[in-house]
Amino acid sequence: IAFKYAQEKLSKYPLLQKRIASYRAGYLPQERREIEKKLFRGEILGVSATSALELGIDIGELDASILNGYPGTVSSTWQQAGRAGRRKREALSILVAQEDPLDQYFMQNPEDFFKRPPEAAVFDPQNVFILKKHLLCAAYERPLAKEDQKYFGEKFPFLLEELANEKKINKKGSRWFLRKLFYPAEKVNIRSASDRTYSLVEEETGTLIGTLDESVAFLYAHPGAVYLHEGESYLVKELDIDSRVALIQKRNLPYYTQPREESFIDILEIKEEKKVKQARVFLGKVRVSSQVFAFQRKDIFTGESLGIEYIELPPRSFETESSWFIIPENIVEKLSLTENQLAGGIHAIEHAAIAILPLFALCDRWDIGGVSTPAHYDTDEPTIFIYDAYEGGVGIARRSFEKFAEHLAKTLSLIKHCPCDNGCPSCIHSPKCGNWNEPLDKAASLALLEKLGFGS
Repeated sequence: IAFKYAQEKLSKYPLLQKRIASYRAGYLPQERREIEKKLFRGEILGVSATSALELGIDIGELDASILNGYPGTVSSTWQQAGRAGRRKREALSILVAQEDPLDQYFMQNPEDFFKRPPEAAVFDPQNVFILKKHLLCAAYERPLAKEDQKYFGEKFPFLLEELANEKKINKKGSRWFLRKLFYPAEKVNIRSASDRTYSLVEEETGTLIGTLDESVAFLYAHPGAVYLHEGESYLVKELDIDSRVALIQKRNLPYYTQPREESFIDILEIKEEKKVKQARVFLGKVRVSSQVFAFQRKDIFTGESLGIEYIELPPRSFETESSWFIIPENIVEKLSLTENQLAGGIHAIEHAAIAILPLFALCDRWDIGGVSTPAHYDTDEPTIFIYDAYEGGVGIARRSFEKFAEHLAKTLSLIKHCPCDNGCPSCIHSPKCGNWNEPLDKAASLALLEKLGFGS
């Protein structure tokens, strides 16, 4: 969208308009390489890019970088700022804050950003979805042997058997070899634990326009969705789930789309539990099920809603790690909260807690999911879940569990010190809320957190 804005502003200057570009991971490799070459040669003067342009790419001698909102982590902020000023050149870097809670936190506490070291990297090396791919990469470098378990952990022998059953490796003598010679690292998606993608194909020409990870395909490539590519709008006409193909048509559309999603969580296993202040806190394995059932069209410049349309898509589910905490019923009773106030209060806490969690872990809010319910069917009490948005989990929710007292104290501070009256994008609204930020109750969220003991 930022690129589309820039094109609009430069419409009176066609020569300049041709010298800007957009860049993101979903573009085809040849498109990205061509943009990189043009940047390096100075043929392109500016580029609107996602974090895909952060590292490992020599893009020449840019003079300035403008960060459209806080990137989510201190390390990403410095990496993106550092795209300008290469080769010991001076450069200007500007962070334009959005209404996001984390952006506003650093606007109010800029010294905290400059004092803060890069975040603690969180990663679960025993996540089987990741480890299996790394075993194949390791086998490419050198055949695997029994003694390699010291490097890969207790799941090593079981995963070898799985890979053998999948006919990806063979055992010869005491060592394991790749079944056929190929380069497994090419199959590893560095931005997702999944290696399954959907192809976006232009209906009239059959041209492959881009790809989307399976985890977000239903959100952004459902029938009726608007897909933006290099500043052009495409309307998704059909989504073939079996072949993982979305057919799209180029359209000049004055709106973008926002999906609506309903999520449910089943608790599969409790790994750890503790009491912090008045809250009972848990860490465990869960199954997350979600279903996109509607979307709204919003004006591309004003954000005004232009209508809602309901759609039918199958539910998607995956298992991951989650932390969750229970609010005792006696606290709800003492506060005399109505059902709507309780639902709005815990929903607001969920949003703010997710927004502030990147202060404690190397992640951004898009790596985390959440569900809040006044009476969860597995707990029978008001419950707030914060889970890793990656199959198998990567350790982000565990970080919330470990730092729970600090995490909730920061959450309360964020909501309390926001100058709005009833909640806004700087505190409890979320741009990724599947329920379009309904219901939310700022006063109830503050009362609940104070009563739980996180105000002291």
